[in-house]
Amino acid sequence: MAEFLKLDFVKAFDSVSSSSLRSVMLARGFPVLWCDWLDDIFSSSRFAVLLNGVPVRCASGVCVKATLCRHTSSSSLPTFSSGWFAVTTQFEHATGLAINYEKSILVPMHVDTARLSGIQSTLNCRVKGFPQTYLGLPLSTEKLRMAAFNPLIAKVDKYLSGWRALLLSAGGHLVLLNAVLGALPTFAMGALELPPVVLAVLDRLRRAFHWAATDKVSGAKCLVSWEQVCHSRNEGGLGVRSISAQNSCLLLKLLHRLYYATDESWLRLVLGSAGWATT
Repeated sequence: MAEFLKLDFVKAFDSVSSSSLRSVMLARGFPVLWCDWLDDIFSSSRFAVLLNGVPVRCASGVCVKATLCRHTSSSSLPTFSSGWFAVTTQFEHATGLAINYEKSILVPMHVDTARLSGIQSTLNCRVKGFPQTYLGLPLSTEKLRMAAFNPLIAKVDKYLSGWRALLLSAGGHLVLLNAVLGALPTFAMGALELPPVVLAVLDRLRRAFHWAATDKVSGAKCLVSWEQVCHSRNEGGLGVRSISAQNSCLLLKLLHRLYYATDESWLRLVLGSAGWATT
């Protein structure tokens, strides 16, 4: 059994210690010049980024989230409580970040009712089940359903509703398809295998935008099949990326890193949890 804790920090940007962030970045191998740049950003309310040589003003901010998974054993609840609060107190003194337990979430995994009630009363946090959203992705111990990907579909639909697509040329449609609509699900596809029904919905939105500049289109307005559109120009297509093929390629990249990125912390954690030796 295990407890999954999704922690929320109190006013992270206002209370985080910039010196602690610098120490962590230096320990992780970040260049000194990069750390100096971030120190300048944290000391100012606004900063500018050059995008293709053009200054783009951005609001300064820090996004801090923490998720901990503690595998329980035969240890008693008082031992857990004293050890947990000792660690979090040291963390707060070092970084300036205090945990807001009222907004934190406890997700139990095969935990008996008595122990769960004791932990909840000790931490004073909410108890929820899977699926959970972490770093913008749905996290679950079971196969994800269609509803878990509704935020991703809504995000694509939101972009479509804000565009003046009827004023764009066919070339403009293609640029937006590849540069925006094809890139929006990239983060999710790099970590999850999207279900076929989700891929079908995304392709339906992209197809309707390309042929009719709307959210729906009939087959009579589609001059060629969508599979042909996704072929390269050398093969008679329009060069629109296939999100199904892109999803497979991004997942294969993870498999490649599993064998060759032997110095990364996440790999040592995964292999150690599976009981495999790392070299």
